[in-house]
Amino acid sequence: MITRLRELICVLVLTPSLAFAQAKPQGLLDQKTVTERTKRFESEMQRLGFSGSVRSCGHMLLVAVGVRGGNMSYGAVCEIAFGGKLQSVMVCDDDMVGHFGLKAFTFVVTDDAVAEFTRQNCYGG
Repeated sequence: MITRLRELICVLVLTPSLAFAQAKPQGLLDQKTVTERTKRFESEMQRLGFSGSVRSCGHMLLVAVGVRGGNMSYGAVCEIAFGGKLQSVMVCDDDMVGHFGLKAFTFVVTDDAVAEFTRQNCYGG
């Protein structure tokens, strides 16, 4: 299962985002949006064959990727449950083109780290 987590960076076709680009990452404080994105992360993981479940997500950001004024991607650090254990993972999701990324080990839990991971793995169009 751990090997599966390491390999779980795939390209998906997703729905376009209605968000607009900002110069700096925005922390998501709206609980409704955090809940929706958490469900979306779990849905994409399950679509890729992962059997775990997302328990919660923190450090959730909306990150401008690509050119200024371009599209936005979501990134977060989430707790997932699989095999009776909890694991922290960093995830990102791009709604414009459909990139989804997951990193299970060796990451720093900061907004800057989440933003950089999101820019590198969930670049829009």
